Amino acid sequence: TPAALALTLESPVRLGSSIIAPLRGWRRALGALILDGETSPELTAEQSLELAHDVSHQLSTVIENLQLVEEVVRQHRLLKDSFNSLVDLVIVTDNALRVVQTNDALARCLGRRQEEMFQNGLEMLVGSELAEWVTRSPEPAGPGSSDGPLAAGIARTQTFHGSPLGRTVVVTATPLVSDGRDLVGRVIVARDVTQQVQLESEREGLRARLAQSEKLASLGQFVAGVAHEINNPLQGVLGYVEL
Repeated sequence: TPAALALTLESPVRLGSSIIAPLRGWRRALGALILDGETSPELTAEQSLELAHDVSHQLSTVIENLQLVEEVVRQHRLLKDSFNSLVDLVIVTDNALRVVQTNDALARCLGRRQEEMFQNGLEMLVGSELAEWVTRSPEPAGPGSSDGPLAAGIARTQTFHGSPLGRTVVVTATPLVSDGRDLVGRVIVARDVTQQVQLESEREGLRARLAQSEKLASLGQFVAGVAHEINNPLQGVLGYVEL
């Protein structure tokens, strides 16, 4: 068919009363352009082919750009959906510790919309104690350095109690590094471990009570043994007294 034939071509050709032109992208065929009917008498056959070539080239560029934009939008949507699907609280800041991105979990935790949190200082969201700890996180030794924290992928983790992010949270601060190995911000991930801490505290209490019970049981056995050893000679004494 003319359309199938056009996909194999490098430039437009005339096929009967039609001109077929390939629509080619950078690495792949995008489709075919078929111009059917009589051409203007003011155009020669060569000019008609050149015009078809220009039109197909411009159309190919538009189609490929639209496909690339669609792919970028799809990847952006996938990344955003993945980011917002995290149950942990995520904050991304720039070097000045201004919030540039958050996820839905943080918005739900703080009862605020994401747009309201952007460009705010980190301290406004997480409190002064946590913000100061993030500020003290290690700095890179320099771009391209092989012995700096960024090259080693160092992340810092600490537990905070009573912060605005939750009653007890484990916070991990990681440097945000560009392709050029430059520090461009930080990524803070907080996990609410209040329930786990409470369960562990209850387990510790149970273990302590169990240990105390075992001690009391051992003491009871010891006292019973002592009483038995004292009771034996007392029975003899009582017997002699009775006689």
